[in-house]
Amino acid sequence: MNTVRKIYKEISQLPGAEKKALLMRLVNDLRLDEKEKAHSIFEIKGVGTEIWECMDAQEYVSRERDSRI
Repeated sequence: MNTVRKIYKEISQLPGAEKKALLMRLVNDLRLDEKEKAHSIFEIKGVGTEIWECMDAQEYVSRERDSRI
């Protein structure tokens, strides 16, 4: 925490425009970090497959179509 205080002390001495520029850079860095942690839709491949193991696909589709009538 001591390091953070030192950095803050230095930042507090900057002119307003430089503080804003620094803040923008930090926000952009944080956004990039979040994007790197984003998950791919492909990560859920195979989830729930056990539900369909004993189900005939055509029978399911036919039953769904009939239920809409």
